Amino acid sequence: MTIIEILMTLLIMMVGAAGLIALHGATMASGRFARDLTTANSLVLSKAEEFRLVTPLPATPVTAACQTLLPCGLGRGEVVDETGAAVTGARFTRCWCGVTEGVDLVVTVLVAWEDNGLTPSACGGTTHCVRGSVRRRP
Repeated sequence: MTIIEILMTLLIMMVGAAGLIALHGATMASGRFARDLTTANSLVLSKAEEFRLVTPLPATPVTAACQTLLPCGLGRGEVVDETGAAVTGARFTRCWCGVTEGVDLVVTVLVAWEDNGLTPSACGGTTHCVRGSVRRRP
């Protein structure tokens, strides 16, 4: 009878341990997403602030990823790391474009990243996007 009780206790402990391991994995994924989201917001805000202060807009290359991510004209952009430095193969793609509205120029900034490390192609699914815009006089 004692061996049955010991086996049942071990079974209950293994089920509990499996639940804790699964919970740990979900917590780690959630923490990484929260960190990425905070980083992306910071990258959007810093570029939008730069565009608010700098005239004219910097001439940067038109990228294929930015053309599909931004529907407003020529999508210019760069691949950046967490600090905003342009680095080949970094995790974040930062794109921007400007549209004239009346006498103002509205610059939309978007930061996208893929969960699986691929180049972002469209917002949604495993591609996460953060957007912001700034309105200024040309």
